[in-house]
Amino acid sequence: MLLTRQQLAAHVFASTDASRVSLQYLRIDPPVEGVSTVWATDGHTLVRCKALAPPADEFPLIPTIPPSAASPTKTVLLPVQTAKLVEAALRKQRKATRTLQILGYALLKQDGDMLYLAVTDLDNPQTWQVRLPDATFPNVEGVLPGGVYAMVAEAGTPFGISGAYLSRVGSYRGQFDDYQPSVKVTSQGLLAPVLFEWSDTISNHDVLCVVMPMRL
Repeated sequence: MLLTRQQLAAHVFASTDASRVSLQYLRIDPPVEGVSTVWATDGHTLVRCKALAPPADEFPLIPTIPPSAASPTKTVLLPVQTAKLVEAALRKQRKATRTLQILGYALLKQDGDMLYLAVTDLDNPQTWQVRLPDATFPNVEGVLPGGVYAMVAEAGTPFGISGAYLSRVGSYRGQFDDYQPSVKVTSQGLLAPVLFEWSDTISNHDVLCVVMPMRL
């Protein structure tokens, strides 16, 4: 499967708290009709980034990845530190992307309990390999509409949102520099998760960010 730079940049939402090991991964769901989904959360903010990508077999051959490796067919967890390295590599070769669009993606394959990632500008392929972690990602679907944390709104009751959390959403929004559609903001109710959503039809991304509010 192929991942976009913006999907890998979701690492900014992952936890940096060493005691919260299960939140130091990106959750990557396998593609459904060509659309892959990446999740990240620190327990206070959450991002879900969906992207439509070309088939993995269109990516240039990477000889150092075992021939037996294939696109994941089940959800996998990718360590944040690896995601940071791959995303940084994609940033450095953005000029190559203008020549061949497929080079703007990172390849992700799995062979047993090993994950293999690669980016290339055709001259200098870069690869990473990491063992699947023994960790469980939290049930993040609960903060989405219809989830266990959705509440009935109470009109006229003020609530607060951390400026740092808003800055995180805004910074991630800036990753999508090809096109700048408006951001839809939805409050699900008093002290319920606040949703920030946008769709970029040019770069084929559909993004949902969730921020937990606070009582004033």
